[in-house]
Amino acid sequence: MSMHPIVERFLQGGLPEPMVMALVGGSLPVPTRDLLFALAHAGLEDTPYTKRALEFFASMPESLLSGVLTETIEPPTPLQLVLCHRKEPALLEAVLLNPSLTSAIVEASVPSLPGSVLEIVLNNQVLWMERPRILDLLEEHPEGEY
Repeated sequence: MSMHPIVERFLQGGLPEPMVMALVGGSLPVPTRDLLFALAHAGLEDTPYTKRALEFFASMPESLLSGVLTETIEPPTPLQLVLCHRKEPALLEAVLLNPSLTSAIVEASVPSLPGSVLEIVLNNQVLWMERPRILDLLEEHPEGEY
C-alpha cells in the first residue's frame, strides 16, 4: 500500500518546516492511516514537531482512529504511539490485539498502559516469551494486580 506523497517526503526529511507543522497539526488532507505514520515519526522521537504532533494526536476522535487500528500496520510504529499516548480502553485493546504488534513495542509501552488493559498483555504468551522483561514490567506496574 502506497503512502501519501506528503507523508513520504516528511518521513524522508524532505518536507519544508511550514508543511511539517501543518501535517502534524492535522491541517493537510492526508488519509488517517498515513497521518498516523507521520504523527508516530514526530511523536515518538525528540523532534521540533513532537509537542504539536502529540497535542493533535490527543485531540483526534477515538472513532477516527479505531477504524485504522484493526488493520495490519507495517511498520507498526503508529501502534506504539497509541499505546503510549492514548488511554481509551477500546483503542488500546484494538492495538494490543493487532497482528502487527511486536514484543518490542509492548515492552516499551507497558509502563504507559492503564491497569484496565494489562491483562491483555499478560494473556499474550507469544509476546512475553519473546521478551521476558514484559512480565517484570507487568509485575512492577503500579496498577497491576499480580
